[in-house]
Amino acid sequence: LPSVMGLDLEAGWSVGARAAFGALLGAVSLLAGFCWSGFKRRIGTKHSSDLIPEMGGVMDLIDSLLLAGPTALIWYYLAG
Repeated sequence: LPSVMGLDLEAGWSVGARAAFGALLGAVSLLAGFCWSGFKRRIGTKHSSDLIPEMGGVMDLIDSLLLAGPTALIWYYLAG
C-alpha cells in the first residue's frame, strides 16, 4: 500500500472523482447499516451485544466501517 495512506493519489483526483468517492462511501455506509438492522430484525433481537450498554452493541457502532473500508480500498486500487 505505498500511496494509499498518503495524499499522493488524492492530489490527482478531479472534483467529480472526489464527490463520487464521498457519495459512494456514504451510500455503502447506509447500506451496511440497513443490512445489519435487517439481520437483527430477522433474528428477533434489538441489540447486537450488551458489551456497551444503551448503544446497541459493538456491531451497531462499526457496521458502516466494515463495508466502507474495503470499498474505499478497492476504489484506491482501481483509481491508482
